[in-house]
Amino acid sequence: MKLTQKTAVFSRNLFYKQQGDVCALCKQPIKNNPHLDHCHKTGYVRGTLHKDCNILLGKIENYIKSMGKELSTENRLGAFLQNAFLYLEADYSSNPIYYTHKTEDEKRLRKNKRARAKYKKEKQNVKSTK
Repeated sequence: MKLTQKTAVFSRNLFYKQQGDVCALCKQPIKNNPHLDHCHKTGYVRGTLHKDCNILLGKIENYIKSMGKELSTENRLGAFLQNAFLYLEADYSSNPIYYTHKTEDEKRLRKNKRARAKYKKEKQNVKSTK
């Protein structure tokens, strides 16, 4: 059965309730406007997602379709996503910090330095107008 625009709204609400009002990807509650996700190859509806989860999934799929041909063979995407999760969750605290990264202290010091410079400039402007 192919959905129409009107039946798509009904199906979206049905999937949303069947999923327990949570996103099929991140498993977090969808507070408003669930997006009805579908496979762009087959057209089959897969479930409801947060808007951002749907956008990210689309970006991954579009990248693979246009650039990441290696990931589209032999279902390597599944392995990639599993490995990406493990890679992102690993503890890297014994490794060096990348040179462009700013620690929270560095960010705070830079913000304070800018605020002091702005205050000094404003103070000079007030003096010059008197």
